[in-house]
Amino acid sequence: MISTSSLHIDTILKSAAFRLHMTIFVAAALLGAHYAHADSQCITPKPQEVSRVFHQWRTAVASRNADELVNFYTDDATLSVGKAGEPIKGKAAIRAYYVGLLARHPQPVVVSSEVAPGCNSAVVTGFILYRVTGARKGTRDLLGGRFTTEFALVDGAWRIAKHTLGGDERKLDQPFESSQL
Repeated sequence: MISTSSLHIDTILKSAAFRLHMTIFVAAALLGAHYAHADSQCITPKPQEVSRVFHQWRTAVASRNADELVNFYTDDATLSVGKAGEPIKGKAAIRAYYVGLLARHPQPVVVSSEVAPGCNSAVVTGFILYRVTGARKGTRDLLGGRFTTEFALVDGAWRIAKHTLGGDERKLDQPFESSQL
């Protein structure tokens, strides 16, 4: 015996309107899954790629061009200098900091570094020294210490999102202890 409710369901399932609605529903679900996957795509950089960008940043420091240097940072980047300094936030403030540092003719030397790639990110850590013009004419000082540079993938380019510079200042005759390296 066939009930009237099963006939009614068969009629609905066979109707063109129902098939159209189901097709639209399935297509929307598939497209939604595709776009959700595209947004969460994870790109892990090769260490050499991050090292190349970091080397370009060091070259920009040596060139003493604050505008070129600030282009390595994200719009909302943070820069911390020294152990007790307040973080510098945003490109304009970071540029202002570099204008002052670049006037001291920094010559950066990375003593050691290590790259840790992540999902749409990478972190470079190590020890850096900057030989800079001293406070008195004809003198040179050292800035240096441990650094951390956090890169983020922004619009297809690796940019610095958070940067902690080794900014411990000392005279040339005051060496860094091996525990600081």
